[in-house]
Amino acid sequence: MNIFVSYTRRNNEVTINSLINFSNKINSLGKIFIDLIDNNSDDKQNRIVEELKKAELLILIKSKSIFNSEWVKFEIESANEKNIPIIEFNINDIDNLTEKEIENKIMIEMKPKNASG
Repeated sequence: MNIFVSYTRRNNEVTINSLINFSNKINSLGKIFIDLIDNNSDDKQNRIVEELKKAELLILIKSKSIFNSEWVKFEIESANEKNIPIIEFNINDIDNLTEKEIENKIMIEMKPKNASG
């Protein structure tokens, strides 16, 4: 599964260490794209757009200024247009959640709403 991680660093709540740790916790779920870590392209903005096109899941790391970011708004709109599931994690939780807790949340939220348990 291609996973796109959306976040903003505007308020310095989201750190590169938090993103690296989070990426390490979810890398068993598929191919992860976190701009700050994985974008070594000359045309960084185009790379973001291309990764969004390939995404099968968007993980939104929520922080205080998340909705002040035009890029985050664009990423959410793009996911919604493609009917890509969006799963939210609070920045205050991601360092403390275990790999299994993150995986469980993703699997529960990705489960079709009409599926029986």
